[in-house]
Amino acid sequence: MNNLLRFIGRKITFFRRIRGVSQAELADEVSIEKEEIDAIEKGKKDPSITKLYKISQFLRAKIEDFLPKKNVSNDFAQIYQQLKRPNQEKVFHFARHLLRDQTKIIDFDNFKNNPSKEQNNKTFRIPIQSDFMFLVDDASMADLIPKGSPVFCKSQSTAKDGDIAVLEVFRLGTICRKISYDFEEGTVTLKPLNPEFTEIKYEYDQVKVIGIALIR
Repeated sequence: MNNLLRFIGRKITFFRRIRGVSQAELADEVSIEKEEIDAIEKGKKDPSITKLYKISQFLRAKIEDFLPKKNVSNDFAQIYQQLKRPNQEKVFHFARHLLRDQTKIIDFDNFKNNPSKEQNNKTFRIPIQSDFMFLVDDASMADLIPKGSPVFCKSQSTAKDGDIAVLEVFRLGTICRKISYDFEEGTVTLKPLNPEFTEIKYEYDQVKVIGIALIR
């Protein structure tokens, strides 16, 4: 079996399960038979670039997410290491600001004196202890947090077992999930509240807590 095809197949399976999509639903979207999707995920069939593009679009991923990463030198890391500590802090905070912009996180630093914010013709009451709002763009946390709804969060880098948190996840991006720790294995399981979505287990260093959801 071709190692590249097996790698691509595993990646497609990973993103499909994360998005709560069945093989039949994916096959219907790409306009192929379910058996072909199954063969692609098992590394037995080479998907065309057109099919891979359609799959990536439907699973809200990039084509490169399905391909092995090249070992290239990280120019940014080299430059960062040469900076003095104060400038490293500036780079870090600026990068974090950009990350929040691109991951639908709205910072409330500018709204501390105005506890209401209007968005899409709706007025949300901002909890006094909240630091930012995360827009949940899927149904993984329904019915507690419906798709398209905001969840107000307090910024912190740690979470207790059972907390609902906003997290940066390795190769997945920023999501909202319930946390479950396995201290013997050294892993953390991210659990959706919607049973149609799949829970996924990660190593500790693959998950970074951004904040804790303030759920009433």
